Amino acid sequence: MAEIRAHERDLRSAMLGASDWYKEHYDTLGRIGAGFRLFGSKINGYVWGYGEKASKLLVNYALLAFVVFPLLFYLFRAGLKKTDQTRITFSDYILLSLQNTLRPSILSQTIQVVSGGARWIALLESFLGILLAGLLVSYMFRWIIRR
Repeated sequence: MAEIRAHERDLRSAMLGASDWYKEHYDTLGRIGAGFRLFGSKINGYVWGYGEKASKLLVNYALLAFVVFPLLFYLFRAGLKKTDQTRITFSDYILLSLQNTLRPSILSQTIQVVSGGARWIALLESFLGILLAGLLVSYMFRWIIRR
């Protein structure tokens, strides 16, 4: 982790041109590239814990599945309908969210996504679910190899 922090400090210094050395060794495009690499490193740490913390990955998954996407589905509720024509509750939005990421057949089979906007949200959530599952498998594989 100390190496990662040092690398991020170096990227930040390069991006800002913090000294004459950085100004000499990083032209404008190099400074922009350092900024993008710093941004990517920070996102890696936030989402994945730099590959060292599965807990961050699980917390972010729970936040997406139980809060963010159910709220997005609520905002696009006009694009959703229930097959039994009853009112859609917030728990239905959560079940729909879990269905998009986990794909178990026992979850919300009563909600149909009918509009383009809601379909794009469901597609994005499915993609993120696959990505997060892949990251978790990768973490578990690394953990097993280390043991």
